[in-house]
Amino acid sequence: MDSHFIATTYRGLARSCLALCFGIASTLAALSAAADTPPSIPRIQAPAGAPNVVLVLLDDVGFGATSTFGGPVATPALDALANEGLRYNRFHTTAICSPTRASLLTGRSPHAANVGAVLNSSNAYPGYQGVLRKETATIAELLRRNGYNTAAFGKWHLTPAWEASPSGPFDRWPTGLGFEKFYGFLGGETDQFEPTLYEGTTPVHRPPGEGYHLSEDMADQAIAWLHAQHSTTPDKPFLLYFAPGGTHAPLQVPKDWIERYRGQFSGGWDALREQIFRRQQQLGVIPSDAELTPRPAELPAWDSLDRDQRIVAERLMETYAGFLAHTDAQVGRLAQALKDSGQFDNTLFVYIVGDNGSSAEGGLEGSINYSGALQGLREPLATQLARLEDIGGPDTFPQYNAGWAWALTTPFQWVKQVASHLGGTRNPMVVSWPARIADRGGLRSQFAHVNDITPTILDAVGLAMPEQVDGVAQRPLDGASLLPGFLRADAPEHKSTQLFEVHGHRAIYHDGWLASARHDRLPWTVGLRMGPTPFEDDVWELYHLDEDFSQARDLAARMPDKLRAMQALFDQEARRLGILPLRSSLDSRTPMPGLSEGRTQFTYHAGTVGIPESQAPQFGNRSWELRATLDIPEGTGTARGVIATVGGTVGGWSLHLDGGGKPVFEYRAFELGRLRLAGGQALAPGRHTLRLEFAYDGGGYAKGGTFTLSDGERVLGRERIALTPPSHFSIDETFDVGSDTGSPAGRYPAGVPIGNPFTGATLERVDIELR
Repeated sequence: MDSHFIATTYRGLARSCLALCFGIASTLAALSAAADTPPSIPRIQAPAGAPNVVLVLLDDVGFGATSTFGGPVATPALDALANEGLRYNRFHTTAICSPTRASLLTGRSPHAANVGAVLNSSNAYPGYQGVLRKETATIAELLRRNGYNTAAFGKWHLTPAWEASPSGPFDRWPTGLGFEKFYGFLGGETDQFEPTLYEGTTPVHRPPGEGYHLSEDMADQAIAWLHAQHSTTPDKPFLLYFAPGGTHAPLQVPKDWIERYRGQFSGGWDALREQIFRRQQQLGVIPSDAELTPRPAELPAWDSLDRDQRIVAERLMETYAGFLAHTDAQVGRLAQALKDSGQFDNTLFVYIVGDNGSSAEGGLEGSINYSGALQGLREPLATQLARLEDIGGPDTFPQYNAGWAWALTTPFQWVKQVASHLGGTRNPMVVSWPARIADRGGLRSQFAHVNDITPTILDAVGLAMPEQVDGVAQRPLDGASLLPGFLRADAPEHKSTQLFEVHGHRAIYHDGWLASARHDRLPWTVGLRMGPTPFEDDVWELYHLDEDFSQARDLAARMPDKLRAMQALFDQEARRLGILPLRSSLDSRTPMPGLSEGRTQFTYHAGTVGIPESQAPQFGNRSWELRATLDIPEGTGTARGVIATVGGTVGGWSLHLDGGGKPVFEYRAFELGRLRLAGGQALAPGRHTLRLEFAYDGGGYAKGGTFTLSDGERVLGRERIALTPPSHFSIDETFDVGSDTGSPAGRYPAGVPIGNPFTGATLERVDIELR
């Protein structure tokens, strides 16, 4: 054999063996290294460059209220954001509170989300139940799962009342729907000086101190959360939902803000509307050919009011203006905090000026205590005059006249609730995003709806709507992204069709046309018991909005075929949403779940607080008795504090021990009646059973009766009240035992802690019997 061949073969085999050995060694080394390296938990991160998102939603603000859109109220924060970003003059809400919020947060039409009615008038029919569907996950949940921190501050109004107690369930509280942090109130309104507050799912008192206002507290809390979030995770984006109570009633604001507007509304609402219209044209927020629609016949002319009525009406409007200006200032603080931290440029800041049009729920006369007025218990003009300088303060619960609400929806017809007309549904919106929007100060006039906001956020972040969330198949989004319009003023219309419906008021938008029918229910009668009216009697109107910005020229008589086609489209969309046959949510009350349903006997213990009034024992329009068992110890000081209470400062009652240990019962029927029963001396050491009995006069709703306060068999006081609420004291205050959350229902001694908690004795139990 050739020696050269043998040597070559040997060298080749040697190299192969060496390569094999090195390979085995490398594999063994890698395996060893892997065995020595601990596993890691991947961190969920948002898409690269994803923006922060701020959603601001004001309450009950008409299209023509703010200076940015021609209104009489200075809104410098909105002005600044508009100058840095875009104004939208054809943006729409649903015409009422809860549906708008559901639509905003889910990207669906409100009926698709099952919140077609404000939660206070929800019913058992599909689309109106007030129970958010799992098939409509919120933007907070979607962003949280994709690397965002999420927080909500302020008004929620999306938790069913029977789920809003300390017993939960908490699935439909903000923290159950994607928000990691919640600080605010659950209901549709709250006292701005002494709010019914929650931190997460826990009732809390407002921070102590003088000069408190909820809007300022919200801004403080939101800014503190932003600072903590940014310092802890500076690379993590956030979603912040900021929903003040302003400017929903009660119109409450520090007096110096009201004084800024003293004397500015003496011309009345007719003149104000003309002034707003001229400014809107000058600013270019309405087209030059837009028409100013006339005052509805149902509203009085300003000149028809007498001198005293005008004095009260002016003060109510001054109060509203101060409240709106003050609310805008808190939004400005939020924007400035983002600028100071260097986060503003890559923040998509969406400022929606109202969840519906202006509210006419104060009625034709306005009210300094509108919770009573809504139920037909309106205070007389003499009372309004006597308390004129109190309006807007902590002992009033004001709402302005319906005429002012109409003026502030200039140039449109009607107001909040009236989903058939743009005064109910057309709200301003301003969007700022310096990193992406180059057209600073631009105007956008594409038709847009509140359900477009969630798709816009997803588009901006770079996320698609998932097909499933927690194994639940998701309904398609009804909205569409506004992002193309951020980049181009001439972006095409992104939405062809949108249905509107609230309380039977209804409309359908399609390709520049609007067909609408106003149902026969005036917006200031929402709290009154009235029978249903047939939908067949409603008159349909037709408008070509592409050529008629303010919905001023009804074309129904001239174009009956077009109207019929639009009506057929409304029926098609209503059928898709599952809301046929159509019913007014005000006239279609059905049995709903309730924590007190079917019960006449109740036992509570100290510390049971935060039970919504609608879920507490139903004291209205009947006789009842309360028995509180107390044990006063020897020699430990004076017992004092709240035993039981419902309602708040402007309407409600409280049974408590005063600073000297004397039993006291206080009752307030809004502005129409008060009483106070009190024992002559402190309760002696030992066990006591305080008894509070109410003997109702009977004979219908809202009648009077006699209260009797006793210690055992010893009567401490007895007094009549001329009337009682037909339905409720408030929609936000609660029933509490051992403390008073929200605004105080009693005039408690100075210096006691907020809530006047029961102390110095044992409150063993509170028993209630309804008769």
